[in-house]
Amino acid sequence: MTILALSLTLLLRGEAPAAAPPPASPLTELDVGTTRIIDTGKVSSGAREAMDKTLFNVPDATAVTIILCVGNAPQAPLDRAPQAIEELTKIVSSLQPKLTRSTVARAMDAKGCPTGVRVALTTYDGRGSLSEAKVIAVTGNVVAKTRDGRDVPLFKDSVVPEQSAIVTASGTRCTILLPDGTKVTVRENSNLALSSLQATAASGSQPSKLKLLVGKIWSAFKGSGHNLDVETPNAVAGVRGTEFQVGAQKESGKSNLAVYDGKVAINVGSKGTEVPQGFAIVAKEALGDLRKLPPSPENLLPRAGKFKGIGHVKWDPVKGAVGYRLEVSRDVTFTDIYLDQMFKGTRIRIDAPPGTYYWRVFARDDEDIESGPSKLFPIEFTAP
Repeated sequence: MTILALSLTLLLRGEAPAAAPPPASPLTELDVGTTRIIDTGKVSSGAREAMDKTLFNVPDATAVTIILCVGNAPQAPLDRAPQAIEELTKIVSSLQPKLTRSTVARAMDAKGCPTGVRVALTTYDGRGSLSEAKVIAVTGNVVAKTRDGRDVPLFKDSVVPEQSAIVTASGTRCTILLPDGTKVTVRENSNLALSSLQATAASGSQPSKLKLLVGKIWSAFKGSGHNLDVETPNAVAGVRGTEFQVGAQKESGKSNLAVYDGKVAINVGSKGTEVPQGFAIVAKEALGDLRKLPPSPENLLPRAGKFKGIGHVKWDPVKGAVGYRLEVSRDVTFTDIYLDQMFKGTRIRIDAPPGTYYWRVFARDDEDIESGPSKLFPIEFTAP
């Protein structure tokens, strides 16, 4: 069965209600004639009235997600799905004047999604707004586990509300932008909970709080206005403007912190220390000693390679390294990642579709702490 889901998330904002609403309302099902929408790109007058009634009755501070699911449609109608979701977007945006902001409609592959249109209504805690992160890049199949128990596949421009968790599998990753502009990359085989999100780090305000249950995250931000706490099963890192990576290992029970720019405070229980730029630390029942980051790989070749379909890259071994991580990106900022993979060797084969890419390498030590990135170089692939 071919399944396609197209999602639009909108935030209803108004005056906060006098009493806080329930934590979450149940999923509301609304059939707006999916087959007809796909075939014609139009929504019937009856469906418009049903949508109007549904949206009119929702309370303030409610997130409304409309997902168009096509369970058994042939390929040709699927090609017209973008026009269908555009029509739905226009209708929803015109129904209520209190719809003040909407995200870009985006494709979703929702496994098990029944044919039809679901309208998911979730009421939050009465603050009058919903703090959320925005997905700016995703590689592979990544899902968000929502607070009401749903698995929502993530794509570029998806939004992830606080109290959700981002889950990545092997070979996948996701980069999100927090409300204050902090960029966070969730690496493969990770589970990151967005415990609470803050728009700014105003004086006296609480920090945004993330909880890394397992895996790795990388984050970077510059300047003031950022206030972030990252919790692992046995440590808490307080970040106030830096570039860093945090890891949580399920098997060993260890956490690690590597700081590439600025400084980060870390605590285990009542004991704490500050980790400066160029250093890392490992924590379990207690904090370990500060240790220098592994050196970045050098002498990368080729520095401007051009290959037909298949190419090889290499670099010099790094003393003390037990492995390396190769990143290949479609953009120079390493946001649109094509390949992110661990290797033990220093000469790697790359297969890639035609296009220009950029590549760099990280060294990894025996505590799974990574160096800073090597220099980056362009590499071009043409058709074989």
